[in-house]
Formats: sequence, structure tokens, C-alpha cells
Amino acid sequence: MAIAVSESDFMAEINTNTRPKILVCVAVLLLETIVGVLTARCVTLPLRLNEAVKDIAAREFDRAVAVSRIESAN
Repeated sequence: MAIAVSESDFMAEINTNTRPKILVCVAVLLLETIVGVLTARCVTLPLRLNEAVKDIAAREFDRAVAVSRIESAN
């Protein structure tokens, strides 16, 4: 037993769903990028590495770097 289906009938639904799938993928990619950047900022903000690197580049080795710590609520 075999069923013959024309290519246009077979591809019609696939072609109809392609654009929404691509838009969803792009939206998810943008959302993940934003969440990743925000997470990275939250993690690295207390470190203040940028200030320390600038001090070292300016040959100011006697300055202390302010360190803060995030305590977990265990």
C-alpha cells in the first residue's frame, strides 16, 4: 500500500510553520543573552576588578581593593 502526496501539499504546512519557529528561536536567543549578561554583572559586580586593573596599569600598587561578600542563606 502506498500513498502519493504532492510535494506542494506536503511542504505547505512545513512552510507555514517556518517563520514562527524562526521568530521564536530569535526571541529565545535574545532573552537568553540578556539573562546571561545580567547574571554575569551580578556575579562580577562585587569584585570591582576593573578598578584594581586600572590601578595596576597606573603603577599604583599600594591601593587596596574593596571586597564585598554575598552570604548564602543556608
